[in-house]
Amino acid sequence: FASLYGADVRADLLGGLRRRPADVVFLNDAHAFLMGEWSAGAARGHTRVVGITLGTGVGSAFLAGGRILDRGPGIPPEGRMD
Repeated sequence: FASLYGADVRADLLGGLRRRPADVVFLNDAHAFLMGEWSAGAARGHTRVVGITLGTGVGSAFLAGGRILDRGPGIPPEGRMD
């Protein structure tokens, strides 16, 4: 990833997509996964959801009322479940 160091990825994406800066959002991979499942997948229609991702590590995401939760009662620090 050395070639990306210092690169303005948001600006490059905006140039190709013809969008406003607010239209490009960077998310944690587990959060993006859970938002996808909630909006169009297995979690659709549920108000409270937890997602677990497996890759080079284990990730988690928590959602309530259509919003990703990253802190608060019942949410482990940094989403860690170990």
